[in-house]
Amino acid sequence: MRTELIERKNNTTLLRVGDEFKQPAPLKKEVAANVTNAVFEKVNTIMCNDDKVMSMINAQQAEFFARQLSYFYPSLLIKKYADLKFRQFCPIVRGEAYDQLNITQMYDVVGEVTPAGQMSGNLGVVDVLGNEQIDKIIDLQTFIKWTYSEMQADLTWNKIKPAKFFAMQRAFEQKLNSVFYFGDASLKLNGVLVDPTIPTYAAPATGTGSSTLWANKTPAQRLADLVFLLNNLNTLAQGRFAVRKIVMSLNIFNSTFGTPRSDYVDTSVFKYIIEQFPLLESIEGDAVLNGAGPSGTGVAIAFDNETPDNYYMNIPLEMLPLPLFQEGTLMKFPFLTRTTGLIVPYSNSVNVMTGL
Repeated sequence: MRTELIERKNNTTLLRVGDEFKQPAPLKKEVAANVTNAVFEKVNTIMCNDDKVMSMINAQQAEFFARQLSYFYPSLLIKKYADLKFRQFCPIVRGEAYDQLNITQMYDVVGEVTPAGQMSGNLGVVDVLGNEQIDKIIDLQTFIKWTYSEMQADLTWNKIKPAKFFAMQRAFEQKLNSVFYFGDASLKLNGVLVDPTIPTYAAPATGTGSSTLWANKTPAQRLADLVFLLNNLNTLAQGRFAVRKIVMSLNIFNSTFGTPRSDYVDTSVFKYIIEQFPLLESIEGDAVLNGAGPSGTGVAIAFDNETPDNYYMNIPLEMLPLPLFQEGTLMKFPFLTRTTGLIVPYSNSVNVMTGL
């Protein structure tokens, strides 16, 4: 790409950066009557003291472009969106890109026996019980639409393409995030809050008026609810799982964040529970979970996400571009993502508390 100037006055000589030319005469001040002294002197010095074309515009144009470029400098700024958290809480595994089924094989040792001497005539028997779970891998598709004018504009102002690809990526991430939490009944995909095997409990009704809502509970009662949730998972796990993360509705998280656990200490509710459960890494709020419980109440979810042996999502293919096609005057660029939804071999590794 090169920049050219054709002088529109008497001189029609084509000038390019680097062209040799004769030193021009100094500008007359009256020609630049509307230019400040500083700008006039700068332009005059450049034109008179260099044997190369250093400027393609006169003094009046220099001031104009300096001002306009400060107003219209092209910059691509994508509006900030909330983080989608499913990748923080859920292990992701990758199968073969075009597999139709995801098969989870699970084996369990059965028969608790006491080893005996080799001469014993009555030895106990130990064996392995196996079963498998089969989940269908679903195709998710979306496309970017282009008009002819947009494609031409992108050739000279390449901000349109990145913006459209960001929109496409965000759409896929929102869908996967929604499937992780809520599943998709139409596609028969499971999620944390709809999987029937995941233990779910209503919060204790210890608040004002026998309420389960955190809005009606003291900090000490909210702390007791978190202990209740952690104890449920730990009791069911029998040492096999340990709570690593808790995610809850953002509105109940905000109502408790920084609140002292009692009137006589400065340790917050969340800080105290993390200190008392050493394996607990974090407690986070997520706006997606606002109103996700029964009757629009909040929820809290406890995860052991140390390994995909407990639960996972199989996403074998993400945002694969498919052939471009035309529909009327529009050009469409489709993309494909494939997933199983949430798979939970060991349901006790996740616990849900509702009614907050």
